Amino acid sequence: MPSEQPISPVLYGEIPRIVGHRFGDDGSIWTRFSSACIDGRWRQRLTDRWRRRRLQKTGGQEGRLSVLVVEADGIRKNYLVHRLILEAFVGPCPEGMECRHLDGDPSNNRLENLRWGTPKENAADRVRHGTIYRGVGTKSPTAKLTDHDIPAIQKMHLEGVSYSSIARMYGVYSGTIRNACLGRSWSHLDDQTDISSHEIAARETLRTNSRGSRNPLSVLTEEDIPTIKRLREEGFSYRLIGDMYGSHRETVRLACIGRTWSHVAVDGVTIGG
Repeated sequence: MPSEQPISPVLYGEIPRIVGHRFGDDGSIWTRFSSACIDGRWRQRLTDRWRRRRLQKTGGQEGRLSVLVVEADGIRKNYLVHRLILEAFVGPCPEGMECRHLDGDPSNNRLENLRWGTPKENAADRVRHGTIYRGVGTKSPTAKLTDHDIPAIQKMHLEGVSYSSIARMYGVYSGTIRNACLGRSWSHLDDQTDISSHEIAARETLRTNSRGSRNPLSVLTEEDIPTIKRLREEGFSYRLIGDMYGSHRETVRLACIGRTWSHVAVDGVTIGG
């Protein structure tokens, strides 16, 4: 049986790192790979003929499609179809952005229906189309955080508190905190907080490349740490010390136990608590 052939007037784009595939502006994906029995084993080999790939439904949001492809290094990887179509014709996804389906149908992967956009724009699309599956923010029946928690969480993270530490405080997964800080969730609050999720992402990169007072986001200084540790040793609570220095109690706790500011010591001793 002859292989299917691409039908014009569909336009096709390619992604250099993905071998033997091309991507149609109608949302189709084509491959030159074909199964063949070689030395008694079934293997994939490149041929001169194109055939249309069968796309798989994902286990997540209804209607989204995925496909397994081979990259140039020989590694197989599963991709969402809409990301491949956009990358083939528009270019790689810009940092901090994701794919938008303009008509609200996640199975419609025609190029004209796709755009790179911010998480906030994508959330607004889902609300407008009525395709959001759970309530936004506190309207979600599974939400453990509240609208009031998010600004405090973002502030703590900018002060150097890790996602996992904040997650333990709020009884959620560290990924939940990360998504909230980077605007992948709770993006509807960007206009109500002192700093947007995109600024947080940029500042996080800057913060991870600097430590101590060289971090422009730091509230504390090297000179503060010995005093803070002595106050803790004398019995002052993390919360009270935090109030004294205009910082969160978790920031103080991590400094006292050496999880942060580890390059500063008090008489050569790090004070735990």
